[in-house]
Amino acid sequence: MKSSRLKPFCCWLACLFCLVATSSRSQQLPFKGANTILITTDLADKEAYLAVAEVLTEQGVAYTGDNDFLIIRAPENVFAGSNKGAVFEGKLYINSGLAMLTGWLRNSSYIVQTSSLAEPNGTPVEYRKGSTAPQNEGFLFMDNLARKLQPVLHGVMSYKLQNHPLSSKR
Repeated sequence: MKSSRLKPFCCWLACLFCLVATSSRSQQLPFKGANTILITTDLADKEAYLAVAEVLTEQGVAYTGDNDFLIIRAPENVFAGSNKGAVFEGKLYINSGLAMLTGWLRNSSYIVQTSSLAEPNGTPVEYRKGSTAPQNEGFLFMDNLARKLQPVLHGVMSYKLQNHPLSSKR
């Protein structure tokens, strides 16, 4: 009888531990240096990719599939002022209920001719409160896009500082 009461307690304790471990690695609001946006989802991976593709198409954001992620590219006229000529590109992974979005900026004169980006070369985007730096403008574009993806993924957004967000290895 004692072991039957212990099982639900252990399960509850494990769930609580996972929740605390996950939340300690990300935050609900953007913070200085954040370069990755996470969105939870209750959709299966394939359904989530289809929902994301629909939103990207509606927003005029070009995308291509490459193995287990999408490569996305914003329209060239997104940025103005000193950031004119910058193009946002990013990777969107969806795996087991979690979507992860990272991005970088490139000069619009450098256009990738292939749909495969093993190791992108550009300036990583990151959050810089109140800044008009290109990295912050790119992050704000990525954040705006993530906010449009959140409702179709039925999830919660959080922000994270990832050591190597541009690497093809997760």
